[in-house]
Amino acid sequence: MCIRDSIVEDVKELCNEMAILNGGKILKHSTPQEATRELENTIWTKIIEKDDLEENMKIYNVLSRNFNPDNTLNIRVHSDTKPSDDFVASEPQLDDVYFFALKQDEPVIA
Repeated sequence: MCIRDSIVEDVKELCNEMAILNGGKILKHSTPQEATRELENTIWTKIIEKDDLEENMKIYNVLSRNFNPDNTLNIRVHSDTKPSDDFVASEPQLDDVYFFALKQDEPVIA
């Protein structure tokens, strides 16, 4: 079964195993539960102003972001320690696993 990234949370309900691929390369192969467990205590959220996104992207390992009705953004960040006092610890989701795997596969630009 092939499931697109836009319904990645459905994988938790439908699949015993999962794989994340990028360009035909397998980036991760595990169960949904193991994949999210590996990111426990490393996902943090913060609400920011839309104009502050670029600066936060430079400072933090931002995995994803989404708009709020008041035009602010929720950002989800991966960090082994609390990035700053205004971040809140969050439970990892499969979306985090997906975006973390893709970020790990990005080439490093010096």
